[in-house]
Formats: sequence, structure tokens, C-alpha cells
Amino acid sequence: MRRLLSTLLKMLFLIAFILIGVLGWLYFQQRELTASSSELALAVTEEVLSTASNAALLREGHPSLQAESMQGYLELVPERLGALQAIVSIQGGMLSSPLSLPLAYALGNPIDASYQIGLQFSEEDTTLLIDMAYLDGRWQLTEFFIDSSLLDD
Repeated sequence: MRRLLSTLLKMLFLIAFILIGVLGWLYFQQRELTASSSELALAVTEEVLSTASNAALLREGHPSLQAESMQGYLELVPERLGALQAIVSIQGGMLSSPLSLPLAYALGNPIDASYQIGLQFSEEDTTLLIDMAYLDGRWQLTEFFIDSSLLDD
């Protein structure tokens, strides 16, 4: 009986140790993915809005973004909003729960992130909406939209 109890305790300890390890890995993965997605969102924002070029969107965009057709839209930004003065805030992050990461990896499903980036232009303060998906080992932008009535046609 003592031996059985000792074996059960060892098994429970091993299961708890494995569970803590898995949860730690999930936490680390979520932090890494959130950090890399926010870094990409800021880098693309700065490049696109400082050059009024879709080059970064072509490089970092998912085919559903249709980045090749965004050049005209991006050229309107400095014309109507003026020069970008500052990126003032970023809010958002991964939309997926850390517990869903292994399932997403196993099934090849995308992991999604969404950001709202506060922008200060010389003519208006506005918000940029960026959505992205983690596919094929990298973040790919699926949405890039500046929420401003000055850009409406």
C-alpha cells in the first residue's frame, strides 16, 4: 500500500511538472508572438506613412490585403492628412487564447492579432487599424486602414 501511494505521488508530481512546463511554454510563446506582431505593426506603419509607398505592405502583406492596389490610397494620406508627426499609441495584441496555440499550430490555423495605432498628422489625429495573421512562420498583414473622414472619396 505504501509503495502504491509513493508511485501515485510520483506520477502526480510528474504530471504537475509537465503541466507547469506546458503552461510556461504557452505563456512564453504568447509573449513572443505579441511582441513580434506589435513590432511589425509599428515598423510597417512608420515605413508606409513616411514614404507613402506600398512596398512594406507588398513585403509583409497577405494576398488578401491586396497591397498592390493600395498605392493610390497611400498617396492620398500626405495630401489630405499632411505629414505624419508622431505615432502616439498602440493598443491591441493577439486575439487567440494562449491555450489555443498548440491546436492552431497542429491544425495549421492562423493565429490572429489586431492593433489600433494612434497617429498624429499635421491636419488631423486619427487611428490606423491593422489586422494580421501568423501563417507559415511569420506575421502577414490582412488589414491596413486609416480611419479618417478626410480619406473618404
